[in-house]
Amino acid sequence: MKRIANLVLALGLLSFGVASCDIFDPYDPGNPGGGNGGGGGDTIIVQPEEKVEGTGTLRLIMTDEGYAFYGIEGDNGTKYEPVNFYTDQFGPDERVRFKGVVVDDWQSMNNYGTLIELHEIESAR
Repeated sequence: MKRIANLVLALGLLSFGVASCDIFDPYDPGNPGGGNGGGGGDTIIVQPEEKVEGTGTLRLIMTDEGYAFYGIEGDNGTKYEPVNFYTDQFGPDERVRFKGVVVDDWQSMNNYGTLIELHEIESAR
């Protein structure tokens, strides 16, 4: 009986200790970071944006599932998949000049190429 009581006490203390832990989240401005020197709550780690610019050909890609999306086949051989491209401005196989940044915290089910957020795009005729 004494073993069961000790086990219950140990589990209670363990759960209390885990519940009172403060996990530092650098993206939570309200989190002071705990008392172990974990940092301030307003610390945000930002990776530098990888800029992309070039010329290429706009391609209309048809998937096996039956839907389509636009990609840019860069003159440098790199394929880009814009995440914010609107089709009413350009047509398939049109030459374009573009600028943007790589989006590396998103995923695409198309697996066409490097995901980019376009900042500028214009015809390169």
